[in-house]
This record gives sequence, structure tokens and C-alpha cells, in this order.
Amino acid sequence: PKGTPAPEVKPSVWLNTQGKDVSWSRLKGRVILVEKWATT
Repeated sequence: PKGTPAPEVKPSVWLNTQGKDVSWSRLKGRVILVEKWATT
């Protein structure tokens, strides 16, 4: 089944956390995109 497309999310801040410690409390209330790339 198809639903209504969601509106585009326009981030106010880009946060690249690769290699850094980020607490859940800092991320609370934010939209989070997690990308995981793997090769075989």
C-alpha cells in the first residue's frame, strides 16, 4: 500500500559524529539519519 509522501526534512545543523563520542541526551529530540556502508 502507498501512503502520503513525507515532507522533506531540512536539517538546521549537520552533525558528523564519526570517530567522536555523542551522548543520547545530546541527540534527544532530533531527527537522526544513520548510514552504514559495507562492502563484501
